[in-house]
Amino acid sequence: MSILVSVSKTNLKLNIKMKSKDDSPFNDKKLIYALLQLREKNVNEFYDTVYAAMAAHPDLAVDDEADPIKKLEALRRMRKHYEGREDFEKCAFIRDLVRKIEVKNAEEWRRKNNISL
Repeated sequence: MSILVSVSKTNLKLNIKMKSKDDSPFNDKKLIYALLQLREKNVNEFYDTVYAAMAAHPDLAVDDEADPIKKLEALRRMRKHYEGREDFEKCAFIRDLVRKIEVKNAEEWRRKNNISL
């Protein structure tokens, strides 16, 4: 599986090759380094790059094993950024991702604690 994220404004192209769909691109050191550099240089382009990756592969944002609290906090900061730019289409997409992450994690918590509805 390969993930290609290309943002024309920044000329940033990331091609992350994963051995299987269970590999997380978020553990790729090159990706993390490139994003950290971009965040320092231009916050708008950083958020646009992250958004492009999530829009292309929303299932990775939901299913990644990263701490869900940290994911939700990051998504809320991202949504606030786009609210400030009045980019409400992106806000709606992020809102939907937040909901999916919340539902997924509630289901996992119920399973782990043997709670059925």
